[in-house]
Amino acid sequence: PVLSEILSLNQRTFDGFTGTIPTEIGNCRNLVELNLSANKWTGRLPTEFGGLSLLEKLVLHNINLDIGELPFWLFQLSNLVVIELGESNVRGTIPSNIERLTKLESLVVDNNNIEGPIPSEIGKLTSLELIAISMNSLTGSIPPEIGRLSNLVYFHVQQNDLTGNLPIEMGRLTLLKSISVYGNQLEGFIPEEICDLRLNHKLRDFADKPLCSPDTYGGLKCPSRECCDDCPTFPIG
Repeated sequence: PVLSEILSLNQRTFDGFTGTIPTEIGNCRNLVELNLSANKWTGRLPTEFGGLSLLEKLVLHNINLDIGELPFWLFQLSNLVVIELGESNVRGTIPSNIERLTKLESLVVDNNNIEGPIPSEIGKLTSLELIAISMNSLTGSIPPEIGRLSNLVYFHVQQNDLTGNLPIEMGRLTLLKSISVYGNQLEGFIPEEICDLRLNHKLRDFADKPLCSPDTYGGLKCPSRECCDDCPTFPIG
């Protein structure tokens, strides 16, 4: 087919391919979905991808590429709904201009080498339903602006180097079902506002364990037994 007529390229399209990613993909101007996962690519992502202005879904999970820092052109693709770059050798920071991706619903960049803070600008992405930035090297505190993400269902940032408290603003997230922050250096009490979500039977932890199990909130204290199952009175972790 003519490149400009292609709407979707997925894993099956490139099954068995090796070498560098064809720059010609950047000429698929009507492309909506691009999935290059689990293939033996080498080199870098072509800058020509920055011309895929209609792209809604970008999936590059478990690839051999050296993606390096999140490419500048990624944040020019304002129609993106899904970004999945798990296990893809991503490093560097999450830039503040992520705020441009106002249609984004799913951000998955787990198991990489991302460092630095979670930018407060992420709070402007009010369509977000899933945040998965676990198993990286994030530092700083969880920004209170997370509480603006009224559609957020899953918040997974376990196994980083985050510090500070769990923001009370997260208690506003009435759709939140799963939260996982273990393996960080958080401190203080689990906010009552988040406990209220639990008491309303809306909130589960990452692995469906009791809310205050050591694998869920390591380092945080439970404010009351009504908040947590089998809740100890001492810091966990």
